[in-house]
Amino acid sequence: MWEPYKKGFKAYLQLERSLSDNSVQAYLHDVDKLTQYLQLTNNHAGPESLEIKVLQGFIQSVAE
Repeated sequence: MWEPYKKGFKAYLQLERSLSDNSVQAYLHDVDKLTQYLQLTNNHAGPESLEIKVLQGFIQSVAE
């Protein structure tokens, strides 16, 4: 479900933002961490349906 979005995001970072490979990989790693968090919390939301409270929970879990 997330793969097409990740590919598009990667293309955006490379082509539109002209980020280095290391920066692109760091952003994609963060997206991978988000998808892992969603799996652990049994949340099957796609990028188009994520709610703010879910993202806040993810950020809180990363900060801990």
